[in-house]
Amino acid sequence: MVVENSLVAAYAFGFLIYHLLPFRIPRDWEEAAVVTFLCTVTIGFMFQEFWKRLSFWVSLAIAALAQLRVIKVLNLRAQRHYKNASILVGFAVGLLVWGATFMLLRRVLSESDANSDFPTNSNESF
Repeated sequence: MVVENSLVAAYAFGFLIYHLLPFRIPRDWEEAAVVTFLCTVTIGFMFQEFWKRLSFWVSLAIAALAQLRVIKVLNLRAQRHYKNASILVGFAVGLLVWGATFMLLRRVLSESDANSDFPTNSNESF
């Protein structure tokens, strides 16, 4: 219940900020931006246990960029036939790109720590 309330609050805060922005997103990018926002926040709240890791946030940002581009490109074709295609495609692309990037960053960062000359705290994880 707490996660659901936090998710709704994050959505409300995001849409409030969007309406208070001094500029407007172009009309042809608007739907892709909204779908990307909804999917990215949902993915973020699904994996709250990783919020303290930098690799989580970098992966989420990369996933959001991938979502935005894929939704923008595919939305024009899919919208005529399937009304919810952009939500489904956006969520799937975001989840796949986030997961792959997160795992890659965790592996790279853990390997770089293993090869480091400096001792690291064994309690920290990436």
